Amino acid sequence: MTAHAATINASVPPPRPAPTSLDPRVLGVLRCAGGPIGLNLLLLFGHDPTACDTAQGFAQRIHCPVEDVEQALRTLVDSGLVRTSQGPGNGSRVSYWLSGSGELFAVLGQIVGTYAHGPEGRRLLFRALSR
Repeated sequence: MTAHAATINASVPPPRPAPTSLDPRVLGVLRCAGGPIGLNLLLLFGHDPTACDTAQGFAQRIHCPVEDVEQALRTLVDSGLVRTSQGPGNGSRVSYWLSGSGELFAVLGQIVGTYAHGPEGRRLLFRALSR
């Protein structure tokens, strides 16, 4: 091994072990998700906390039926995690965005990190959703 390769190998941190449990704050936010589509929306907001779109726009982003995304967004709005606004006029669409604080952003970061751990992390999240 060359000195350069040894330096690179020494600077790579060891992989973190997959999580085996979830922070109570994460569990609380997951309870507000309402299901897998809500989780997908939370993951989207975890990657882009400034995302603001209509239900149709979010449906296109996460590749789910608009009606299912609308229901998941209503659940997130009812829980206080997401806010809405509507332009003037009867035909204007409702826009949704994350109503968050630094603590919520940190929790979403934990959810994204758990999901990124692969199958073990995803299983942990989906099990928490079904509780």
